[in-house]
Amino acid sequence: MKSIRSKDNPQVKALIKLAGSSRERRRTGSTILEGGHLVRAYQESGGVAETILASETALADPEVRRFFENIPARSRLELADGLLDRISQLVSSAGVAAVIKTPRPGPVPQSVSDCLLLENIQDPGNLGSILRTAVAAGVSQVFLSKSSVFAWSPKVIRAGMGAQFFLSIFDRVAERRRCGGDLPVRADPSTERQYTRRSSLNSCMIVVAISSMDLIVEFAQRIPSRDISFSACCTS
Repeated sequence: MKSIRSKDNPQVKALIKLAGSSRERRRTGSTILEGGHLVRAYQESGGVAETILASETALADPEVRRFFENIPARSRLELADGLLDRISQLVSSAGVAAVIKTPRPGPVPQSVSDCLLLENIQDPGNLGSILRTAVAAGVSQVFLSKSSVFAWSPKVIRAGMGAQFFLSIFDRVAERRRCGGDLPVRADPSTERQYTRRSSLNSCMIVVAISSMDLIVEFAQRIPSRDISFSACCTS
């Protein structure tokens, strides 16, 4: 275990940049989890952290130290309390955090099972809540438009309570175009139909769109939709 006490340490500076910059998170393919519950959820999903870090004060607690020492991680850092405060995006540091690699799904599939299409979702709290609900509903795939907030930002991860760890997320889907023809989507945001009441069709594509439905049009024409039931909500 490495101990760092200087704010000028290059590793500390890199962590501060990673925590505060979406561009840096995308560039490095990494993000930060803050709090023991998120780090544990990541472990339970089968993930191995790149680095786990904790403050000196937190490690003085025997339970936190055991957690810190036993969580699978490639490296461990003990930081002076003030350093973790500098890195943390929380009002009060959680005392424990981890750097992880953001999972990279393969190419966008040509066929889908139950999935969620998200167009122009820009509020981190909203996206996190949607992802959390998707996991509860048994949805396995999520597709986000380029205009949506990054699913692996610390704010979205906190709002989602680690839901990202249990989903295949296709971020910044690039192909967006307006297409002619009929769109097999029934938009009915006032419906009382519950997601648990499945139709006789095999799969369900749930759509949440803000202002436009470009991504929905793209998927409707690109992915074979036989035996797919669509449920959509578009707001402006």
